Amino acid sequence: MLDTYGTVTKTGLSFTVQIGAYNLPQNFNYTKILKIGKVKKQKLDDNITRFTVGDTKTLNEAYALKKQLVDAGVSDAFVTAVYNGKRYLLKDLAENNFFQK
Repeated sequence: MLDTYGTVTKTGLSFTVQIGAYNLPQNFNYTKILKIGKVKKQKLDDNITRFTVGDTKTLNEAYALKKQLVDAGVSDAFVTAVYNGKRYLLKDLAENNFFQK
């Protein structure tokens, strides 16, 4: 995916790295991440609060940020997309041929 779409940009599309998802967000300690980037919290319709870092325009930038986070100890970090304000998993975009549109 990175070879083909790593540098693709699209209006309204950005990428972020999810570093945690919790029913009880107060249980998540992300202080070691603060030196890498600002941590954002977002509670979605499923009442789970997701913690993300970054707001990149390309997948390559997002994966570089993910590597920094994994190196800092967030082993389950993964890249998600935000398109026109709505969060998407990359597999959902790929399954719907989003990048070919």
